[in-house]
Amino acid sequence: IPTAYAATARAGCPVPCHVHALNEVSRGSALVLFLVYLALLAFQLHTHKDLAAQGPSSPSLPFRQPSATETASPPREPFSDLEGEPRAAMTLPAGIFVLAVVTAAIAVLSEVLVGTLEPAAHALGLTPMFIGVALLPLVGNAAE
Repeated sequence: IPTAYAATARAGCPVPCHVHALNEVSRGSALVLFLVYLALLAFQLHTHKDLAAQGPSSPSLPFRQPSATETASPPREPFSDLEGEPRAAMTLPAGIFVLAVVTAAIAVLSEVLVGTLEPAAHALGLTPMFIGVALLPLVGNAAE
């Protein structure tokens, strides 16, 4: 909202004449977003605790009749033994090893990403603030 205000209010007026009004719009927007966040927290933690405790519900098909094999034996979880008890997918040392390898790979790839973006951003004349606040998060989350 502040960016849209600044883009439209700039017409025919030098920049310093509406800086105060822009700050008011920015603070008002931040206050509204903060109040919406507080309302969301109140909704989730106080007024509707039961919805958060249930977890996501699985959709059911109202007109589908279960087959004979579905009613005869309950489905097993992918990582369970014959009795249906959950079991670990990997051992603790294997999990720690995988976590360490993935962490090292992410650190290397992050350095490559920053090393690639910095020269391009400087060639385009982007400020370090814009690089850190907008460009890196945008490019870093592009895979998601």
